[in-house]
Amino acid sequence: MTPTQDASSRSPWATLWLGPRQTIEHILATRPRHLVLLLAILGSIAGFYGQLVSIGVAGLLADWRFWLGFVLLCAVVGIVWLYLSALILSWIGRLLGGHASTLELRAVLAWSAVPSILGFIIVLLINTAVNGASTAKQGGLALLFIGFGLWSLVVFLLMLARVQHFGFWRTIAAYVLNLIFPLAIAILARTLLYQPFNVPSVAMSPTLLNGDYFFASKFAHGYSRYSLPFSPPVFSGRIFASEPERGDVVVFRLPKDDVAVYVKRVVGLPGDHIQMKQGLL
Repeated sequence: MTPTQDASSRSPWATLWLGPRQTIEHILATRPRHLVLLLAILGSIAGFYGQLVSIGVAGLLADWRFWLGFVLLCAVVGIVWLYLSALILSWIGRLLGGHASTLELRAVLAWSAVPSILGFIIVLLINTAVNGASTAKQGGLALLFIGFGLWSLVVFLLMLARVQHFGFWRTIAAYVLNLIFPLAIAILARTLLYQPFNVPSVAMSPTLLNGDYFFASKFAHGYSRYSLPFSPPVFSGRIFASEPERGDVVVFRLPKDDVAVYVKRVVGLPGDHIQMKQGLL
């Protein structure tokens, strides 16, 4: 048996760590769909769990109901992310002269998540075995996640280069464009559709509490320059404007104070008469 035959006959779980390019070739030549969906789901769980660890709220998963909802959410997000990312990478690859199919790119995305999944398992075991949430512990776990995440990134780039037959610079270009494309979609959605806000005071209690987060519809009452990122003064007034209705919760800025964001309920419209009696509207 030649060394090449011996390497190709070994499990991808063993060869992926130091030979990702040969590993992805072997996977695509034998079983390109093998474990792809499962790895995408586990990779999504690992990524979201890493976010919880980094902000110090991984303890929420002590409740089995939260765990169940967390896993179900990650399963949906992981599968959607897998197919959408493979489609975007396929478009970008064709722009740069690549020829990999979405099937091949799904395998790349799924198998390159293995180091992150291993990091997730290790951190989960450490969190389970070691009680307490000290700053040193959380910092160490976050660094561990970052280390395995970087390993996953290197594996992804090497696998992507092999399936697309790219050199170093085209691989980096494909990766950067893959980051920019979803970011552009997110900015477009934030500008035209919905924007997240949090309640800055107790004035809306008990309907909305101080610190609550919510999404505001950007198209309900038209667009102003404050609808755009960084509020550039490209136009004045509102376009596609419509009047709010009584009872709407609106987000706005005052003309004399365009820094602070106010969240209020509309209790009166032009022409209405309103009155306070003994503290009640």
